[in-house]
Amino acid sequence: MVDAVRAGLKKAVERLYRVFRNYELKTPLNEYWGDRVGDPVSSSLRQLSMAEMTLPLGKMLTTWGEVEDLKHLLPRIAELIAGERIGWMGGSYDAAVLGYGLHHGEWTSWRTEERVGIESFLLALWEDRLKYPKPAETSIDHYMNKLRVVEVLDLYGAADAQLMPALNVWEGYLDSVPSATALNEQAAAFRYRVATMMERKRRDSPPRLTIFDATDRPARAFAEWIVSERVMGLLERTVMETKSAEVAGELSVALASCEHCKWMMERGTEG
Repeated sequence: MVDAVRAGLKKAVERLYRVFRNYELKTPLNEYWGDRVGDPVSSSLRQLSMAEMTLPLGKMLTTWGEVEDLKHLLPRIAELIAGERIGWMGGSYDAAVLGYGLHHGEWTSWRTEERVGIESFLLALWEDRLKYPKPAETSIDHYMNKLRVVEVLDLYGAADAQLMPALNVWEGYLDSVPSATALNEQAAAFRYRVATMMERKRRDSPPRLTIFDATDRPARAFAEWIVSERVMGLLERTVMETKSAEVAGELSVALASCEHCKWMMERGTEG
């Protein structure tokens, strides 16, 4: 069961509906390369289901649709992400699907009101996922909570959006001593993201940071942020102050991951 969207995130979604209200759909939702697939879709924008948007979600601005189609559908896609009907907690697509569409649509060249609306939604989504982890009773629950945080980072990366506002929020939230559950999931997200930035060309080769090959700013911004003195110092302090052995353990591993990342960045591409 998907939770109701919380007030701050709902406000950001409604802003998108207002900002993009004048755009119409040019490409039928069941049209693929000029051929009709399935039945015509007659639902209103706010009622569109995941099934009705299968083509747009999977083919947005590659083999389906134009920029105006994306602008028309964007508020509904954002609403489905906010309600976790798109994402790791539900649906067949992760939240980054919106980021890929934005990237292909060159959203950073859109009108100021549109860009600000998108940035506000991304930040509201990020704050929501940081502050409100799902109740975690099993290892699977913890794993999914971690992915809820990580997938927003992936969304930023796919859209090539400015990540520092989100990282500043994360830093401030860590400094405010959040709940043990939230802190635990965030530490796990740290470790997961650092791990995904490391790869091996061959099994017998040393790891290398993928940020040295990437052109997207978010990956580089995240790497530089996690190895900064203030963030690593914050993690060290929290390890010392937390009363939860589980959180202290998770944070210690996260800190070690950050230190390894810093070591790799100082050495260059090779680990």
